Amino acid sequence: MTKNLVIDLVPLLPGGQNGGAKLVALNLIQGLQQYIAVDRTWQVILLTAHWNQAELEQYTNDRITCKTLQHLTQGHLSFSRLTKKIRYKVSQLPIFPSLLTKLEADLLFCPFSNPTLNSIDVPCVSILHDIQHWEYPQFFSPQELRHRYQYFKRMIQYSDLIICVSHFSKRSLYNYGEHHHLYPKATTVIYNYFKTSASYIEGNQSLENPVLEKYQLKSIPYLLYPANYWPHKNHQRLLQAYAEYLQWYRQSSPESPCFHLVFTGTVATAEQAIKTLTQTLQLTDYVHFLGYLDDRAFETIWSHCQGLIFPSLYEGFGLPIVEAMERSKPILCSQIPALEEVTQGACLYFNPSDLDSIVAALRSFTLNPQLRETLKQQSQARYQYFENLNPVNDYLALFQEMLN
Repeated sequence: MTKNLVIDLVPLLPGGQNGGAKLVALNLIQGLQQYIAVDRTWQVILLTAHWNQAELEQYTNDRITCKTLQHLTQGHLSFSRLTKKIRYKVSQLPIFPSLLTKLEADLLFCPFSNPTLNSIDVPCVSILHDIQHWEYPQFFSPQELRHRYQYFKRMIQYSDLIICVSHFSKRSLYNYGEHHHLYPKATTVIYNYFKTSASYIEGNQSLENPVLEKYQLKSIPYLLYPANYWPHKNHQRLLQAYAEYLQWYRQSSPESPCFHLVFTGTVATAEQAIKTLTQTLQLTDYVHFLGYLDDRAFETIWSHCQGLIFPSLYEGFGLPIVEAMERSKPILCSQIPALEEVTQGACLYFNPSDLDSIVAALRSFTLNPQLRETLKQQSQARYQYFENLNPVNDYLALFQEMLN
């Protein structure tokens, strides 16, 4: 008997505006393509909007179809600071109360957390990525904080199962729920890493060289920070620490190379503020802003970096950490709960709130080639754990369990 899985992808935006949540959703759909080709008991319906329809149609086949919701404009989306927060007012539209019934949905899956289209007759599964606003309310306006409370209240109340992306995010959910007297029906943990074909470009100079030449990185050693310019990503403090590191490097003139910084990501207004700070600190020759990259260019930038630097103040999981492990890259990162869970010590930690700690990590990485090699080996070893995971199978097993 065919089972209809409806996936709400209306909140998915072009480019990188959704952060890691978009990667999780798209990687899961890619994985479903392969599984459904064998297990043909599933029929998947992707709910889309006009702003993402073209991007998502590439994933369709005889078992995966798109249903584009009409009457929606981007006015139904509110991104006051372009966070991973999704706020769309589709519940106000008259077509939605019966939508799942019309689609004969057996299960609703919400990879962007909020079950806006839920129906009491259809089981609902949501993903929780993080509850950043609870620990860092200073990054949000009062209006956004009120919205986020309603957002998470709805997710907890209407989700029959909440999939947390880490044990840390699960603990945060229960702490948050207890504080607000909100109690999830059921929860589980699935790490939001999906194995990619990361090596498809490495070593292919005909593909790599144009990218490196375009961004003037062909002969420059650099550390990569792939993140949008949201406050919790901590670009400002990283630049301040890097300015001190650069001053130390010029004064001491070590034989080791001076590592540049490469930033990727979107959010134009916030990016401009970081660029202005870069100019003020006189770092423009050493800090490179590449913007949002397509997959091929991004993989080239990954393959040629000397390591990942990840100074985030808060994460629910920290996907770039595992992406660095997949590519055997040394990792310098914040010592915060989610990243400690993911790395299990296979990195060089620093305190993301302490300039001296970040500078010390940069100096150690620069001065000690053996440390760089050790970090590379640790990264390779830790990746073996994630390589053996099968999140797509885990998701399908949970979906089946919900139907049973």
